[in-house]
Amino acid sequence: MTCETTQSQGHSRHESEPARAAKDTSSRPLLIACLLLLATVPTGCDQDAVPLFDKDGDAVPVGMDCDDNDPGIQSRYPDNDGDGFGAGNPLGACTATTGFATSGEDCDDDNPDIHPGATETCNGLDDDCDGQTDEDVSNTFYLDDDSDGFGLDTGIITGCVAPAGYTETGGDCDDDDPDIYPGATETCNNLDDDCDNQIDDGVALMLYRDQDGDGFGVDTETTKSCDTSSGWTDRSGDCDDTDPATYPGAEEACDGNDNDCDEDIDEGAFTSFFFDGDGDGFGVDGTPIESCTSPGNGFVTDGAECDDDDPTTYPGADETCDGRDNDCDEDIDEGAGRIYYLDRDEDGFGDAATAAVFCETPADAGYVLTTGDCDDNDPDIHPGVTETCNGLDDDCDDLIDEGLQSHWVFPDNDQDGYGDTSGARLTCEDGTYTLANYVPYRGDCNDADASVYPGANDPALGEDKDCGGTDGGDPFVTPAGEEQDARAHTSPGSQRTAPAGAAPTAGKVYDNIQSAIENASDGTIIWVAPGTYYEFGIDFQGKAIQVMSIAMAGDTVINGENDGGGDAPVVTFETEETNDAVLDGFTITNGSSSLGGGISIFNASPTIRYCTISSNSAIRGGGIRVLGAAPDNTQAVLSNILVSNNVAQTDGGGIYVKNASPILSNCVVWNNTAADGGGLYLEAAGGTLENTIVAYNQADNGGGIVITESLSGQTIQMRYTAVTGNTATKGAGGGLVFASGALATLENSVITNNVSSVSGGGAHMESVTVDIGNCVFGNNDAVSGNDIFFGEDCSAKIINTIFVSNADQFAISDTGAPFATISYSDVFPLALDGLPEAIVLGDGMRSEDPDFITQGIEATIVIPHLALSSTLVDAGTPDAHDPDGSPNDMGCFGGPLGDGWDLDGDGCPAWFWPGEASDAPPGLDPHSYDTDDLDPLANPCEQ
Repeated sequence: MTCETTQSQGHSRHESEPARAAKDTSSRPLLIACLLLLATVPTGCDQDAVPLFDKDGDAVPVGMDCDDNDPGIQSRYPDNDGDGFGAGNPLGACTATTGFATSGEDCDDDNPDIHPGATETCNGLDDDCDGQTDEDVSNTFYLDDDSDGFGLDTGIITGCVAPAGYTETGGDCDDDDPDIYPGATETCNNLDDDCDNQIDDGVALMLYRDQDGDGFGVDTETTKSCDTSSGWTDRSGDCDDTDPATYPGAEEACDGNDNDCDEDIDEGAFTSFFFDGDGDGFGVDGTPIESCTSPGNGFVTDGAECDDDDPTTYPGADETCDGRDNDCDEDIDEGAGRIYYLDRDEDGFGDAATAAVFCETPADAGYVLTTGDCDDNDPDIHPGVTETCNGLDDDCDDLIDEGLQSHWVFPDNDQDGYGDTSGARLTCEDGTYTLANYVPYRGDCNDADASVYPGANDPALGEDKDCGGTDGGDPFVTPAGEEQDARAHTSPGSQRTAPAGAAPTAGKVYDNIQSAIENASDGTIIWVAPGTYYEFGIDFQGKAIQVMSIAMAGDTVINGENDGGGDAPVVTFETEETNDAVLDGFTITNGSSSLGGGISIFNASPTIRYCTISSNSAIRGGGIRVLGAAPDNTQAVLSNILVSNNVAQTDGGGIYVKNASPILSNCVVWNNTAADGGGLYLEAAGGTLENTIVAYNQADNGGGIVITESLSGQTIQMRYTAVTGNTATKGAGGGLVFASGALATLENSVITNNVSSVSGGGAHMESVTVDIGNCVFGNNDAVSGNDIFFGEDCSAKIINTIFVSNADQFAISDTGAPFATISYSDVFPLALDGLPEAIVLGDGMRSEDPDFITQGIEATIVIPHLALSSTLVDAGTPDAHDPDGSPNDMGCFGGPLGDGWDLDGDGCPAWFWPGEASDAPPGLDPHSYDTDDLDPLANPCEQ
């Protein structure tokens, strides 16, 4: 089929082609546009005909088709968002395909979700490019005034996003109640809670008519409702709805009615009445009469009578000693008779274990009313008897030979009257407790040769006959006025007479100690006979000599009384003496000085042992003053000394130390007085206190010990120390004061029974660093902090320690900073949550009764051991063990140092395991440990 066309008008068919071409040049663009328009506008042509200007029939007209001869090649449109639809002008080239699309109908080529054919969503955009926005996709929203998620079916709006106060779910039947909505739980409230047009469906109660208002209704009149306010109840079973006292569960009354509606009448309401034959108000528990009222006179309601014929016998009656059970408790005469004790040895005191009650003295002989006998087989042992020196507890006070003066004795194998010093033992002054072959004098340097002893004739023949340390005659001292034979004197106050023997070498016997020192050379031992020496200002003159008594301190006294009022200690070491200068076995008394009333040590380091420093006075250091050390850097050694009853006006009633680090071992510092540091005052010092007792001292501040500052950063070490019974009368620290930068460790020690009038009954700490391990604090008392008061700038680390004061073991200053950390320790009886917040509690804390067993010295010093049953056994820090290899015990005998206690200085350490000595761990001999470390006579190591 062909198309008909009309010839173009306006041109002469006779014009030349060039002329026409020139005339048509200006109209070519218009011609092209018209051709393009014809290519897209339908004409009157047959539908099967190929458009005049789309030669390849791909529906893309010429001018838009980059190749109108190939229907498979079409123009491309830029596709910026990669959704397969382009926009803008087509690309004329036919080669580019990536980033282009064959369609140019995209209405937003920057959004891949918007293109022809996309799904329309409710977002305010024309997603499918059809010229319409959000058609057919708007949401319906319902007004929700009660915010229960459901709205009324009225007040509907449409949109894409719900406005405030609207919801997508309708169906609410009460938009003022948030508990009412479709699907809500129906409750019994006369409302349609779930909006299903039914009220209380499935939850209405079965109600029973309750006319008497007792809360129970009859079963015969019922209704279903939720309203119980007007004569209806949900509890049934009332058997009498006219009586409000009758209903299920009511108390049954004895009135002939079934009050509790259980079909039984008066059950359990009857009273049991018993016949009382003797009129004492009690009847016999036989067959009682059950009744609502008493049967009459002679009946009572108590049937516990045991004898209804005796009006004096009834429950609660006074028991009389008549062989009858007066109070009906099945015991006869209990508490009515007297307690008697069997007295086997007929000393008037019975054995408490044999107590028995009798109404009168037993016919059998041997019973007494007094008990307390601790050995009922020995008539000489009982309470009140005079204690004798026999190794026994004669007066049954749990103390042996108390109050009797002890005396050292020494083994004398060659019978020359002098014993071997190394075998020293204690016995009693009266000599009734004797040891075979022991004598009261020491110093024999050859106990197999009777011609060798202190003071013997020494002719300088190559052997030290007089035990003076050198060959030839050495100084020997005997009191003025005594015979020059040093061994022929009688000791003052004693009945012991020294053995007879040859006099010492002529010219070597002196009547005063100072003269002997002046005539001695280094290495010499000066032996001093028993007696009292009235000297003061004794000066060792820098010599390396030993001044030793032959009869120890109990019989050898240096009395420093000075009627002239001079100011000098009894003994001085002020010429750089070292440890080779020794003072051994003396009582130093009645000295008076500014510094060191008994002994003054200045820039020296002597050895002082087995001495008693008593009743001296000074401004500082009533008993002993230690200032500085010897040039060889050794330190003074104080061992086995008693420092007692000394007085200092200011510091250190017993001992004052400054700029020195002395070693104190097996010492007793007892009953001294000062303004500060009743027992010891350590200022800018170091040193060691070991196996030392500091007891019953008194001061304004620091009753027992004051430690202030430290010497060149040294740490003062205290171990196996008992600080007990000390008092700070006006200030802090009943037992201990740590102050002003002191560094100290306190290990395996006991701090008990100390008192402060202000703070820190056991210890007061201020501006110090203190480590405490395996100790016991107990029964200390203060206004603030019975055991320890922690002041400002105080740092304390406490482990494996027991605190057993009655209350308020700890107190702190008001700064609130952490003052101490405590771990693996026991605080009793306070609860741990009652401790001050500034105390940091670590692992392993307990609040339990430690269960102590004790040993004592004159009932004044208590060293607490844990019983085997104690929960604190093996409860210490797991990173340490006891000496027997078992886990660490809490307390003073726990930890690796637990077996180092030797307070009595007998060379036998105290037992460290819990329990008795027989409870020693496997492989350890119980006799190798001291069962009483406060009595040198109790020495199992020698058994």
